[in-house]
Amino acid sequence: MVSEISVGGASGRKKPVVWVPLSWPMVLALRSIC
Repeated sequence: MVSEISVGGASGRKKPVVWVPLSWPMVLALRSIC
């Protein structure tokens, strides 16, 4: 969870505010699938 968020933040350091909300549903979906 933390690793995925950090990777997304590193990829989009210019838009961290946009990556945070977008990464939440993705992480939840991945966790639900796993």
